[in-house]
Amino acid sequence: MKYLKTYSIILILTVALNGEVFAQSNSIHIDQRIINVYGETYANNLKNKAPERILYLNYFLDHSYEIREVTYHNDEKTPKLSSVSLNTKYTGEITRPTFNVNSFNPLLYNFKRDRIRKTQYRVDNTNKIIVFYSEQEIAKAFNQSKQN
Repeated sequence: MKYLKTYSIILILTVALNGEVFAQSNSIHIDQRIINVYGETYANNLKNKAPERILYLNYFLDHSYEIREVTYHNDEKTPKLSSVSLNTKYTGEITRPTFNVNSFNPLLYNFKRDRIRKTQYRVDNTNKIIVFYSEQEIAKAFNQSKQN
């Protein structure tokens, strides 16, 4: 009888927690830029199975970088955006877009980012550079945004 009560309590908690996760995942919006890279099926699977990942990707798209105007120098060693491979792992159908500040999707590219330091890439033939915050900075800011 004691085992039945314990089993019942565990079952009720499991169902309740799954319901809570399901309710939370249904209220999460998937940014279209995520779907463009991962495909709708994969993005929806992430939403249902790892809603925190979708929240992080949504945050990453809008808060992981800044675009600055910096004068170009001939001896500059900053890697160019055109040198970064595209992220075709999920859909295989991505073509390199023309850079647009308003619609930039960092998930389209396989950027090498640093855990501790900022990294930057030059937008070819412009005075623009994309500066990515370190992985630590982004994670800290994301966690703080969830508390607000």
